[in-house]
Amino acid sequence: RVEGKTTKSRSGISGTVSPSAAAVTVSLYRCSGPDAVLVEQAVSGSGGAFAFTDLNAADDYYVEVPGTTTRGAYALPGMSDIHLQAP
Repeated sequence: RVEGKTTKSRSGISGTVSPSAAAVTVSLYRCSGPDAVLVEQAVSGSGGAFAFTDLNAADDYYVEVPGTTTRGAYALPGMSDIHLQAP
């Protein structure tokens, strides 16, 4: 299950990896036509928190937690409280 709320005044994307998974790599891709381009990776902190900042508000993004079953969500800058399930 993926949830999120949008706050347009921000230029970042943030959320958590469940169940409170620290040290999980979260990948951020910029959606560009039919392709997705890896922009950045972050490692979740305590409580599973992750964040990407200073993103271009005009772009669409995809965040994912890679694993045997990749789990992800489409996101826009300003979205927070995105919850991703760790594999």
